Amino acid sequence: MNGLDRIQAQFNHLADTYFKDFDFDLGERELGLVLSLDHDLDVYASSMGLTKTAVEAILIDEGGVSSGIYLLY
Repeated sequence: MNGLDRIQAQFNHLADTYFKDFDFDLGERELGLVLSLDHDLDVYASSMGLTKTAVEAILIDEGGVSSGIYLLY
């Protein structure tokens, strides 16, 4: 066991000891999950936007898309 594992085990023990039957913990965990999902969706949307922009730029550079034609997305 290295130092980080010992620290994690100590925090788990303290959490089990002092926060057992603590009603607010569930709400905090749910909020954490919602924020994590929101972050994942933001990252997904931004990566899709970047991919769309990159594909459009490549197609315009190659002359595959004229000014009056828009890509379907």
